[in-house]
Amino acid sequence: MGKTKPTQIQKLITPVSMSQADISGDGFNDIIICFDYGNTMHDFNPDGGHIVWLENPGKNISTVPWKQHYVGRSAAMHRLKIGYFTQTKRLEIIGLPIVNGPFDVPVPVLLFRQPDDVLSAKAWDCETVDEDFFHIIHEAKMFKVNSLDQLLIASREGLSWLYYNENSAKWIIVKIATGEEKEKQQTNYYGSGNVDIGKVGSDTFAYIVAIEPFHGSVVSVYTKTANNSLTHIQWQRHILDEYGYPNENGEGTGHHVICADFDKDGDDEFLVALRGPSPNEGIFYYKPLDLSRGLFAKWKVSNESTARIALADFDNDSFIDFATIGYHVPGYYLAKDPSINIFYNRLPVGKKFKKETDENAFSPQRTTL
Repeated sequence: MGKTKPTQIQKLITPVSMSQADISGDGFNDIIICFDYGNTMHDFNPDGGHIVWLENPGKNISTVPWKQHYVGRSAAMHRLKIGYFTQTKRLEIIGLPIVNGPFDVPVPVLLFRQPDDVLSAKAWDCETVDEDFFHIIHEAKMFKVNSLDQLLIASREGLSWLYYNENSAKWIIVKIATGEEKEKQQTNYYGSGNVDIGKVGSDTFAYIVAIEPFHGSVVSVYTKTANNSLTHIQWQRHILDEYGYPNENGEGTGHHVICADFDKDGDDEFLVALRGPSPNEGIFYYKPLDLSRGLFAKWKVSNESTARIALADFDNDSFIDFATIGYHVPGYYLAKDPSINIFYNRLPVGKKFKKETDENAFSPQRTTL
């Protein structure tokens, strides 16, 4: 497959998170993105954190740049989730800033609701979901219960379930776990940093995997002690691995975790992204063996510093592949020769991942960040 020339659809200052949905209603997915974050969460832009959506031109692919529509803002905006959180007629965006100043200042969770005329609206109506509970929100996993979307949030509080109760018309926060706390007295980082939900068989909420705490080194899995309704589940924590120790800034090596059924056996495995330094650098693949005992098999599938992982069937063979981006953030960690790579799933044949290097195939796209 030959290389294609990228098309610049917009130019934004320090974009951080993005999602997609058909906001315009024309059948094509638009892009929702936040930008103007600043340098780091210690040095964020207090006037930044803007959220916009970029209108997909559809079949008019030569139309650039994509038209920009304003949604709203909050400083240090870091994660975005779009869905139907309080009703099912209008799309809603939940914005999750990572900080709101010093670490002891609570972080606001905001909801932006789609306006009547999305093409001409100057901004979306905004309401505060919560402004007292959360600190250092680093990740959230969206899942659906009945008709509404809900969130599992990783923050300094640990793992928390956030949802809207239609009967009481109120937002509810349920504390699931406190996360990692052994360094609580030495650093400002404790709780949870990243989270995803694993499916096993017909159970779509079979286990929770987390990297703990924020930018932490601990990989934890939470399994059920009783398979009751979601509101009454008791979760047991299993520490699978610890990849190194906190550095002089109190931060570790882990940065992202993601679940998927890579080998198509009906059960989700998960990938853990480590930014480094070596030897705690690259990606590990974990496969569940016995959830009741918290047992997982693992093997390393990449040695390159990884900040985030994206899933897709890149070679159209019906198996899930993954792409990675190297970690290179001044003020946190600068990977040597950071790169963007695609890893093709060869599990059905070779029982392991193979990083494709054949130039006649879709070779890893590599660039210095």
